[in-house]
Amino acid sequence: MQKRLRALQKQSEKSALGNVYADFVLSGSDFSEMLSRALAVKKISASNKTAIKVLQATQQDLTDLKTTKKAQQTKLVAAKADLETQQAQLNDTKAKASEAQTQLTTQLSENQGATADLEAQLKTAQDNQAAIEAATKAEQERQDQLAATSTNAMGTSDVSASIADNTTYKQAIAEVLSDSAANNRIIQDALQYLGVPYVWGGTTPSGFDCSGLIYYCYKLEGRTIPRVSQGQSTQGKYVAIGDLQPGDLVFWGGVGTAHHVALYIGNGQYIHAPQPGQTVKIGSIAYYRPDFGRRL
Repeated sequence: MQKRLRALQKQSEKSALGNVYADFVLSGSDFSEMLSRALAVKKISASNKTAIKVLQATQQDLTDLKTTKKAQQTKLVAAKADLETQQAQLNDTKAKASEAQTQLTTQLSENQGATADLEAQLKTAQDNQAAIEAATKAEQERQDQLAATSTNAMGTSDVSASIADNTTYKQAIAEVLSDSAANNRIIQDALQYLGVPYVWGGTTPSGFDCSGLIYYCYKLEGRTIPRVSQGQSTQGKYVAIGDLQPGDLVFWGGVGTAHHVALYIGNGQYIHAPQPGQTVKIGSIAYYRPDFGRRL
């Protein structure tokens, strides 16, 4: 009967009543057959309706599934793009970290070399300081002896011995000075006043304060500079401690507010009048480090 109904559906245009199912039912030979055909049509119609509902539900499920899949695909594309961005960032971070590691390794190597140089300079400064202290001690003993001899009417031979001692002292100092320091007139002028007592405001060989010593030595060479350290610290051009040359002035404090000044003589050493109760002497950057230098 189903096969026949399908055949009737194909011939719907030839239906006498305009409904192939009605034609099928009414074409029965008797009432019993028509009833049987009507029941069959009813079952087939109900089955078709159920099938249509199932089909519609299935189509809706497919539509929903396509929508879900499309949304998931969009998320996957976005996630992939995000992962690619993160990967690029990681690669960049890795490259920067590698570069930083290389720089740190290079700096470490350079710092190790610089440390070795500083240790060598410190050792040289310590050796120079020891030599200068020994020479200063000898000079002090010489001055003490000279003072005692002068009190007792020192003779010509004693004066000659004193001059010889002073020459030996200067030679000892010269051994730790560079050639440029040995040829610097300001430094040579300052050297002859080693042992002169500190006098507050002093600007003569009878007594110097820190800036007075510098002022007097420059004056000997026909050069005029400010009297006090604050003014002296503004003269010439700024020099970093690591770039000092013999003859540069070194200061403690700030530019225009410096509270102490000395004359750099090379090899990490300087001449200065330290403080009351002391004398003009040579100091070391290794033990009392200035803040900056000025080159006049």
